[in-house]
Parts: sequence; C-alpha cells; structure tokens
Amino acid sequence: MKHTFSYSTDNILEEIDKFIRLQNERTEQTLAEIITKYDFIVGSKECKYRLMEVLPEGANIICSPYIESPTTIYAIKKFDTMDLLTEPYRAESEESNADSN
Repeated sequence: MKHTFSYSTDNILEEIDKFIRLQNERTEQTLAEIITKYDFIVGSKECKYRLMEVLPEGANIICSPYIESPTTIYAIKKFDTMDLLTEPYRAESEESNADSN
C-alpha cells in the first residue's frame, strides 16, 4: 500500500513559519519573565555587554570586580522586603490566636 502525503511545499513552509513564530514568542515571554523576576551580577564588562545583547531592554545588570570568574553570571531573585517583614508577623499573630483558643 502506497502512502501519499497531502501536504504541499507551501503547507510545510507555513507550518515551519508557524513553529518558528511560536518558538520566538515563547523565548520572548521567558526572557520578559526573567528580567522582571531577577537582577544580574556579572564578573566583567564583556560579560555584561554579551548579556545585554541576549536579554530584552530593561534588565538590571551590574558588573562587579569581586566576582571570581569574568564569565560568571549570578541571577539574583527580586522580592519585596515587605513580604519578609510581614510574613513573620503573620506567623506570630496566627500562633498567638491558636494559643488563645
């Protein structure tokens, strides 16, 4: 039994273009998420400039001479200090409520 493909070259090219577009969108979403959640510390100006080429505009990249390797990149998680300050308070107030019951 002979199998025939119903796809034309145009259909295949359209599917490839669609796949590439979806991959690019996914990459852009991932990079946008990275720059909103992280700051970066690098060990050299060269590394900083290379990272700036890869990441979207708005990424906070700091160059430090105290990084042991010029090619090392540290991604520092951003957080709101109020989360740190209010979380222990909530836990203590919940414990005192449990003790009084």
